[in-house]
Amino acid sequence: MRNSRKPGHDYGNSSLLKALYNQYERWSAKIIKHPRVNIVLPLLIVILLSYNSILHFRSSSPTNVYIGRGQLINEGAQPGGFKIDRQLTMIQVWVESINEDNNILGKKSLLECLAFQNKITKGIPEGTAVNSPFEIWDQSLETLQRDRSPLHTINANKVDMPRYSFFKTWKVNGYITSAAGFIISVLAETKEFSKVQRVLSDNIEILNTISNVTSFHILASDGASKIRGESELAETFSFSFITLSKTCNLLLLLLHVLLIFYIIGSIRRHRFSIKSITGITIAMLTQIVLAITSSLTVTNLIFKVSYDNVPIRLFTWPITIILSSLQLRAIAAVSQSTTVDDDHIVDEPAAEFEHSTQEDNGFNGCFNVCLSRSHFQSMKGSVVFSLAVLFLFPFSRRMTHFMLLSLWIGHFLQFTFFSAVLSLDFRRLDGTDLVENFESDIRLDDEVIDISKRKSNIFVILTSSRVTSLVSVLYLILCNQRYSSVRPSSSILFKLFTYGWRRVFEFRRPFSRAIFDQNFVAEYAFGSTTGSDSLGCRTVTLSMESPLLTLKSKNKTLSREAIQSSYKSLFITPSSTSSYKIDLYYALQFLVFIILALSCTLLLLQKLMERLDIAKTVNLFDGGSNAKHGISRNSNVKNKEDSVGDPHLKDQVQVTTTDHFHMKELYRGGHSLDIMMIATSKAPFVVSVGLDHCVSVWSPLVNPIPNPTKIALPRKFWPLSKVVLSNDGSYIAFFGENGFITTWSRRHMKFIWELKLKQSSYSEENVARPLEALFRKITVPAFRSKHLQSLAKKAEASGRRASVASSEFVPIVTGGLDATYEKVEQMPIDDDDKNELVFVTPAGLIYSVRDDGNIKVEELTSSTHGFKSCKLLSSPRVNDRLVVCDEIGDLYIATVVNNKWRTRKLEVNYSRILKPAPSSCEFKTMQDDTDFALTSASTDHTIELVSFVGLIVRVIGKTADLLDAQTGTVIRSFAIDRFKPNSLRVFHDSPVHCKFCGSASVASFSIAYSNEECERVTMHTYKLESKTKTSICLRVERDLREIRCLGMESAIDTVHYIYDVEDWCVTDNNLLIGIRKIPQQIGSTKIGSSSISVNPNNEEAGSIMSRRKENKPVRDESSAYLVHNIWEGWTMSATGKFSLHKIPVGVNGLVSDRLGPLAKFGAKAVIVGFANVMDMFYIGHEDLIFSTETGDASKEETGLRFVNKRRDRFSHRKLPINYNSL
Repeated sequence: MRNSRKPGHDYGNSSLLKALYNQYERWSAKIIKHPRVNIVLPLLIVILLSYNSILHFRSSSPTNVYIGRGQLINEGAQPGGFKIDRQLTMIQVWVESINEDNNILGKKSLLECLAFQNKITKGIPEGTAVNSPFEIWDQSLETLQRDRSPLHTINANKVDMPRYSFFKTWKVNGYITSAAGFIISVLAETKEFSKVQRVLSDNIEILNTISNVTSFHILASDGASKIRGESELAETFSFSFITLSKTCNLLLLLLHVLLIFYIIGSIRRHRFSIKSITGITIAMLTQIVLAITSSLTVTNLIFKVSYDNVPIRLFTWPITIILSSLQLRAIAAVSQSTTVDDDHIVDEPAAEFEHSTQEDNGFNGCFNVCLSRSHFQSMKGSVVFSLAVLFLFPFSRRMTHFMLLSLWIGHFLQFTFFSAVLSLDFRRLDGTDLVENFESDIRLDDEVIDISKRKSNIFVILTSSRVTSLVSVLYLILCNQRYSSVRPSSSILFKLFTYGWRRVFEFRRPFSRAIFDQNFVAEYAFGSTTGSDSLGCRTVTLSMESPLLTLKSKNKTLSREAIQSSYKSLFITPSSTSSYKIDLYYALQFLVFIILALSCTLLLLQKLMERLDIAKTVNLFDGGSNAKHGISRNSNVKNKEDSVGDPHLKDQVQVTTTDHFHMKELYRGGHSLDIMMIATSKAPFVVSVGLDHCVSVWSPLVNPIPNPTKIALPRKFWPLSKVVLSNDGSYIAFFGENGFITTWSRRHMKFIWELKLKQSSYSEENVARPLEALFRKITVPAFRSKHLQSLAKKAEASGRRASVASSEFVPIVTGGLDATYEKVEQMPIDDDDKNELVFVTPAGLIYSVRDDGNIKVEELTSSTHGFKSCKLLSSPRVNDRLVVCDEIGDLYIATVVNNKWRTRKLEVNYSRILKPAPSSCEFKTMQDDTDFALTSASTDHTIELVSFVGLIVRVIGKTADLLDAQTGTVIRSFAIDRFKPNSLRVFHDSPVHCKFCGSASVASFSIAYSNEECERVTMHTYKLESKTKTSICLRVERDLREIRCLGMESAIDTVHYIYDVEDWCVTDNNLLIGIRKIPQQIGSTKIGSSSISVNPNNEEAGSIMSRRKENKPVRDESSAYLVHNIWEGWTMSATGKFSLHKIPVGVNGLVSDRLGPLAKFGAKAVIVGFANVMDMFYIGHEDLIFSTETGDASKEETGLRFVNKRRDRFSHRKLPINYNSL
């Protein structure tokens, strides 16, 4: 029985924690939706902070060998509580150049300064240490003389060089370029310092006598004191040092090894919930390393001058174990999103925080809830640990800042970077991974289960976040106890019980003006074995004598003003600081490097994202609603709630639900405003026209999809009324509403011609929109055609090997118009001169515009009536024909002969119609052919073509006539409803041979349209009821008495309805595909939401249709304007099989709940515009988008082979799928 108390959510009545948790959940949702940004930007910020620490990291540095604490004490006082091992005294010689260049880093100046150092330290007693920047040359003049580039040596050994060796330095782009002076430090025992002082005084006296030769003027200590007045720089320090022994280093190594086993074991526990264990491990290590190095950089910047030294590796272990435990907690939380049922995961935050708004917006998804909960718990634990480190057991100010910065930078990276990485790994998990894990657990024996559970429980307890936090706290307490003698800070409780309230909040320390290298003192302190203990401890006092000032100047004498000015610039102002200068060229190089690294990272992430199925993203926010037995991803359970039908209907069609459409998104580099027009053809390109007056040409079949090619259409062509793309993609025609027309050439990447129609050619009603527009190849004379064919064969033979198996090209099936087109690469140079744009205007004129701009205008008919509709009819082995219907319903056929259009009037022959069976069709005569009272002005005289067999469908009123384009014989008349303009579609399955007569026949013939009065799609499908004769013979001259094959008069009409449809189209696979809005409440969906099948001859059909109610879906105003939350896809076959398809989660453009344009692409895909983005939806494999293979009822034959073989030989060719590649 489940415990009513929910773990990890006991917040009491704290509204602040609730609000903070809600905010964490919202942030987590945004991070999951945009993983690439949340991976790249945090890494970029933290790498910039970590750059300096990673570049200058050295494990052998003296600062990593000992722990030291230093403090300034009053003169003459002894440090209490410590046994003094050694008393040291230091004196410094500050050498400054006051020449015009003010730089001592030239080779000549360095040689002079080293010679001066050797002379002033000549004869000092043994046991005295000298520290200066010349240690990198071993204090040797010969070594420095052999160095060709001393400045390069200084920059290469900046880390090894003693601290504060130079002063008044200039750094350009991080490199030392100049310095005004250097410091010589002399360190000796206090009892031996009198001898050192005596030797220095003698050497100074000798050097001052030759100062006019050496140019070094040394100011005596008493003389400098007179100039300084009351200022005195003599100070006394106390230092305590403890070396890190081999035992301590071995224990640290052992702890890090145990930490590695802890991470590996924890990851193996969740190996079935992680797709890439290696990738997650690398992400964890990257987060920990960058958190530590970036905090180290900031800490060193804050504590640049500090006498406390603690090796960083001593406190990286607790930070590492805390950050890794937080990461593993997040992984465990994500694994629960795949193995725990929804009631335990999804309902908890909703029950506690009442996220009614978030539930509507999809933020209570399983993955998001688990991840945000883990981050929230980590935040609370980090706050508690920070307070403990800050107030209860601080080691030093430096280490406290380092640990707090590491902890919170790590939390920031985990919340952004690591969460995005987990979301990508979550998307990569397949449903088979979870199923195999689940089934393998079921197959285990009871004994094995008990043993594994016992081991797992022990490991879980030992590696829980509470235990790891407790271990980290114990480690810090032991470190404080072990190194208490050198611990600079103390806890508030210790101060309270030891000193009382007066020193609890005392954080200030005495300020020292002395500048020296602490490592130099530590090395000298450990240089002797006297006074050492078993722990390697040293406690020394350091007395700083007043420094000696030496001025390097060419002048033989120095004025008092020059000396006083130099003294103030050295000892009054902070002279140890460096001045920085950034070169613009260096900054540009660094910026280019950052951009390059950022681009490479984004490219890798883009490649990774492209391999993921974008449909799985929905599981991050809607995961687990259909979970069975603890599995919530990629479940193939059908959504039965979507299958809603009319219980009163007898012929009910089952509604099936497919998980998702396959989707490719077209948005990068696209439009900024809504897309108004989409143009496609048989070419693998898409042309989009936006409200922002931008024309883009896309290449959807390229992986990854490149940015579209922009076409700068001049302003005079806007607004556009029609865009036509040629079947090979070489030309695009633009028709403006104001009469301007132009053509864009892909080969030349420019507009090749433009024209403007006369005012009489268009009017405000038709806004210069052509009835039909097409690109065709002009006819070539026979003698030249043979020459061109020989050239084409040679080109084909030379390029056949390279074009056989290329992923950059796709085979295109065309017929009639562009049947002899070849690849762009193989076209002759003058091939552009053999194409023309043909378009027909409502005024009855046909324009033929060639590529060179030559225009030919012809009048198709002598009729005084304008044209109502026009379609191109392309049939095998027949010249291209234009079928035109005028305003009174007369039909005209224009056939192209030698690039000229020959027009004839098609007389419709009703008298030759064959009388069908009484129950299936109605007999019409010539006299009662039209009822003008029932005609619709908007859709009357609309025509549709059946291109392959050369048939025409003409609509007059509520009647559609199927007639032959050659003889005008009406084969059959169909009763239809009023439909919306441009929505009528006629389609059929692949034609085959009639078994008896050999003519073309089809298994089904369908007419589909959108009803004018409601958002409903009606599809009439005509099939034969005979079990032996399944194909409808389309032979026009069939005899009425023929019984060996059946024609259209014997077909039965079956009607299918689809409600609430926004837009749709017909594919080449005899399928309807479209988009509709998702019903807000699936259970209460109206009856007409699914497709139905009725027989028009059934008497109950009228009563059934009358009982149907038009219940409009109510839109939830609180839902987000997301494409996948508003729309869904559907498909319906000619047999009436209706399927719903979810739209995958993708990029959402501008906020809009209205569907944009929709266009067919290839054989089975559809391009849909959503505001300013486009999506390509398809079913099946992407490589088959342009394949016309179908699985219809006509399986006994493969089609009209005598036509198809010849057509495929001429029309199957390969076109490049990238518009930019020619």
